Amino acid sequence: MKGIDKDSVKDIVIKLAFFKWMLVFFLILLIFIINAIVIHYSIPKEITIATGDPYGSYHRLGKIYKKALEEKKIKVNLINTEGSIENFNLLRQGKVDVAFLQNSLIVNNSEYYNLKGLASLYHEPVFLFHRKDKRLNLLSDLREKRVYLGAIESGAHSLSLELLEKNGLTEYSIKPYYYSYKEAKDALIKNEIDAGFFILNYNNEIVKTLIKNKDIDIFNFTDYKAYQIYLPKLSSIIIPKNYYDKHIPKEDISLLSPLATLVCQENFHPKLAEMLLIVIDDLKNEINKDSNFLSNKEKFPSSNYVDFELHDAAKNYFEKNSSLISKYFSYDIIFFLSQLKYLLLFIIIFVVIIINILPFIYDFQIGLLLKSKYKKLRKLEDLINTIQTIAELENIKNNLDLLNDEVEIESSRIPEQFQRKINSWKLHYSMVNDILRCKQKELGYFS
Repeated sequence: MKGIDKDSVKDIVIKLAFFKWMLVFFLILLIFIINAIVIHYSIPKEITIATGDPYGSYHRLGKIYKKALEEKKIKVNLINTEGSIENFNLLRQGKVDVAFLQNSLIVNNSEYYNLKGLASLYHEPVFLFHRKDKRLNLLSDLREKRVYLGAIESGAHSLSLELLEKNGLTEYSIKPYYYSYKEAKDALIKNEIDAGFFILNYNNEIVKTLIKNKDIDIFNFTDYKAYQIYLPKLSSIIIPKNYYDKHIPKEDISLLSPLATLVCQENFHPKLAEMLLIVIDDLKNEINKDSNFLSNKEKFPSSNYVDFELHDAAKNYFEKNSSLISKYFSYDIIFFLSQLKYLLLFIIIFVVIIINILPFIYDFQIGLLLKSKYKKLRKLEDLINTIQTIAELENIKNNLDLLNDEVEIESSRIPEQFQRKINSWKLHYSMVNDILRCKQKELGYFS
């Protein structure tokens, strides 16, 4: 029984000393695995974007962004719409995550606290194309003419009505048409309408087709500064002479210009927002090479001219730019790495806890070690009083020395600052040893 008790206590002490750190390691590993699983299933990896007319700039850009984002392992759903007004309604109803919006359209935008701006992307000039045989000197000359005003829920429709109103016209002063951009282009070329408002990027294929058509002319907003007094959110650009081709246009063309912007839900995940902004920034040379050149003032993408308060991720992006990790790694890796900080925080907290409870662990170990030793010591102490022979005394002395040696070996593994209970043991051992010496004198034993 003595051998069994001794080995059992030793095993317990050694296992506690070894497995306490193994326990820490496996707990951290378990937390990390759980964290990774939660991240994988809780972080969105899909974006729904409202674009616009299938032949418009919004949808063209949407397709470019979709390709770039899907290379980063983010699924993108594109929804064709009538335009900015419909996009705004879809956003407001929470049916899409992100939408292209023409700026300056939404009145009282501060009321829509659940919507946040991401960036302004490029100028969207107001092209008023008209048949050359229907020469326009003023916008008021559109009275009674067949005019394309954009799709009903588009930004083109909303802004064209504002421009008509500033010239004393209404929707009822003209013969309005509400085609898609492609249908309007074809109708203008076929002389089925007299004029049309197209709010498109100046490198859009529809714009290039119409501006190069010999039967079609473009209205020059030479008094654009006067319009900006009444419509202050509108910017302006000048398309220089010969920009599209030799003698096209024949002179500098002044145009009013809203801006294409991206707006998102307030709860749009910040990492998704950052990834989208990185894609926009990476593609800016391909998409906005002329936009930045023609604007002369603003470089895109920009945090300016967005009708809504910026999303926190956009604020951070434009102030500090994106991280290198976000630029060069896939979305899955980025989220894996981004969550390491939370795991690190947990590890720090866990280590602090371990450091604080370490004295109790050592105390527990020492208590466990000495419990069986004290039991044996008391048993030996009781036996001393019953000794009748030298042989019995010799046996008790050997057992007492062996017990003390065991404690000395085990205590050597315990840091000095945790030796309080060991010192107490030594005191008790010394007392029992003194009792044994008295018994030795009594029996006449001298060795």
